[in-house]
Amino acid sequence: MGQFSVKISASPGSVLGATQQRRRRMIRGIIPKPSRGRWMDNVFIERLWRSVKYECVYLHAFETGSELRAGLGRWFTYYNHHRPHSALAGRTPAEAYGHIGPSDHEGHAPHGLMAKLAA
Repeated sequence: MGQFSVKISASPGSVLGATQQRRRRMIRGIIPKPSRGRWMDNVFIERLWRSVKYECVYLHAFETGSELRAGLGRWFTYYNHHRPHSALAGRTPAEAYGHIGPSDHEGHAPHGLMAKLAA
């Protein structure tokens, strides 16, 4: 399959292909160059969004936007400081990235913690 290119008329009498225009903008630093890691970033964001939906949003019947915002704030506090992550060898992100010392949860979520945070 060939590369898709749209012709853009910049001014009367001059036509520039969109791919050429993008390349020139990248050279000038106007738009960032694509990086190889972006697909990996998407994988992590999709995984996070799935956790947010199934562990917070779908479990609570938030009535207003402010209730949702407060609930998400509590959930992200739980996610970052109390919820162990298998990709981090059972540590929380705060432990793994040096924000707090190791906790005593031994790789398991403490019983009732999310209920306490949700209240």
